[in-house]
Amino acid sequence: MHVSLRNAHTKLTRFDGADLRDADIGGLKVLDAQLFRNAMISADQAAELLKAWGLVVA
Repeated sequence: MHVSLRNAHTKLTRFDGADLRDADIGGLKVLDAQLFRNAMISADQAAELLKAWGLVVA
């Protein structure tokens, strides 16, 4: 199943323990990162987010 959270409003959402490896999580802001504490994402998703936030993944 593919779910899109791209550019979603997540202010009051908690993803604690969620498996988001098949979800499109692009467009999330760095300030939203705390809402995803203990959620599972793939290495590719993490690299995409970090790159979008201005960090270099090497």
